[in-house]
Parts: sequence; structure tokens; C-alpha cells
Amino acid sequence: MRGLAARLGAGTPPASVAHGTTIVTNAIVEGRGAVVGLVTTRGFRDVLEIGRMSRLHLYDLQAQPKPPPLVARRLRLEVSERVGPDGGVLTPLALDEVPALVATLAREGVESVAVCLLHSYANPDHER
Repeated sequence: MRGLAARLGAGTPPASVAHGTTIVTNAIVEGRGAVVGLVTTRGFRDVLEIGRMSRLHLYDLQAQPKPPPLVARRLRLEVSERVGPDGGVLTPLALDEVPALVATLAREGVESVAVCLLHSYANPDHER
């Protein structure tokens, strides 16, 4: 900020500073990021691949295949739990399943884990 102020002159403070970089985008495109694992609510393992099922050319048999998901299927693990959209616990978190998940992620060389459980915006307790 001092460098900008020196360039602009003492009487003109900068209104805002924006710094952009493509490091993360390039790492994703080039496939050279960390090995990532995903832990999600049982039954939602394949949401990354299924997505919203919206395709521009739904009936085009020559359509380009979708790019591979950011997390390989073998690294997408499920845990038994369920929170409703109102934050109420429908199925308690199965803590007894967690050690096996951790062991699998460690065995696969996972460097970073995303824990994305259903309706955690309404009740984040199971993600903690």
C-alpha cells in the first residue's frame, strides 16, 4: 500500500487493491495439485460426477465426454449420518466409521480432505 501511495502521491489514497493469480486454476487444469479425498454423507458419493444432469446437447451421441471429477471415486468416502435442511439430526454421525475412513485416506496418500456433509450449512456439528 505504501508503494501505491508513493506512486499516486500522498494526497491520493488507493480506493481498493485487487490481486489476481492463476496458480490454483493452472494446478487444477494441469492436474498437479494435492491428492484430495472427500468425505460425504452416505449415498452422496457420486454427486460430483452426476452433477445436475444438465447437458446442452442431451441427445447428442457425439457429445464430448465430461472432464474427470476433481476427486477420484476411490477417494470419495461416505459416512453414515444425516442432517435435515432445518438442521435437525435425522441420523446421528457414526463415529465408529471414522477410523476406517482415516486409514483408507492415509493408505491412498491423500494430502488434503474435504468434509462435505449434507445440509451442514444448517447444522455444522457433524463436520466438526
